[in-house]
Amino acid sequence: MAIFKYECPGCATLVPILNRVSEKQRRCPQCGNPIGIDDIDRQIAAAEGIRRKTAKKKRIAKSIAFAWLFFCTIFALWAISRMR
Repeated sequence: MAIFKYECPGCATLVPILNRVSEKQRRCPQCGNPIGIDDIDRQIAAAEGIRRKTAKKKRIAKSIAFAWLFFCTIFALWAISRMR
């Protein structure tokens, strides 16, 4: 089971939640603020958006690094061929 850390909007306490389905009404242990399924879904959706943006930036950085490495290799081979 995945553990999701829900941040209470009332006191910013991180509450570990095993799954989003609740058999009973959950409450923040610090301030007693109720934790609803809609609140959990909202935070999960926000976290997923941030995760996707970060993954996209990492893919772009890897592509740029690969292109730079490819360019340097081609340039080095060209320079070696000119020396002969």
